[in-house]
Amino acid sequence: MDNANDIAHTIDPRKRIVISAILLISDFICLMSQTMMVTALPVIQSDMHQAMTTVQWLTTGYTLLIGIVTPLAANLYEKFTNRQVFLGTIGIFTVGTLLGCVAQNFY
Repeated sequence: MDNANDIAHTIDPRKRIVISAILLISDFICLMSQTMMVTALPVIQSDMHQAMTTVQWLTTGYTLLIGIVTPLAANLYEKFTNRQVFLGTIGIFTVGTLLGCVAQNFY
């Protein structure tokens, strides 16, 4: 057996279900975040009094950020545990979302 199978067999089945549920819920939240941002662009445009070409930079910036952070994540996984990286990224995501919700202007 390889190391991944050894670890999988040592985890209690109930804990496996909880871990799977947490990962699925967090993935669903990230997917919904992307979907909500795209569908909210017209509302953001009108509330912030911006042109659509300016507001579309939100999706471009989000995509660029994912492209930059994904390769850097490999380095984080070498230095920290999976749990630390997961909780850190969820924390950063939550803070960023809350800051976006209370933003007074576009810039």
